[in-house]
Amino acid sequence: SSDKMKKYSSLIFLAVGMILFGSATPVSKIIGLEISVFTASSLRVILGSLVLLPFVIKELHLVKKIHLKNWLLIFGIAIFGMVGFTASLIKGMSYISGVSGSVIMATFPMVTTIALHNLATAQSSAGLKTEAKANARKALDFVSENERGNFQVSLQEILKD
Repeated sequence: SSDKMKKYSSLIFLAVGMILFGSATPVSKIIGLEISVFTASSLRVILGSLVLLPFVIKELHLVKKIHLKNWLLIFGIAIFGMVGFTASLIKGMSYISGVSGSVIMATFPMVTTIALHNLATAQSSAGLKTEAKANARKALDFVSENERGNFQVSLQEILKD
């Protein structure tokens, strides 16, 4: 059936995406041994742009409609979110093994969510606590609307009042 095909397709795409994402950590270790951190980070952005270009080329006319304020945000995201992340990853991988780096990267979303919850609980401001819980719940809802694994369910239990 169509629903079954969608489910299997989504699982395949998620698996491929996680394999590609997971390979970034050990590959970063290798790259960090060969070229400088910021050269590698910049190459990642340039190569990523070239790979994505065929998928967005028909919509490039929309670039003209982007306001200056949003260009500044895009630039900031590119510098801190892409180059900064990759530079930090490659530099960090120069100190530890590829396996350790992969474990840290794989567990970081869970650790961040738990830390956010603990921070919100420790705050005296009810507004911040409510906002932090709402953001964590939004993140969980984003993961899956219909099916949640044990990890998501256990986090939902943690976030209950």
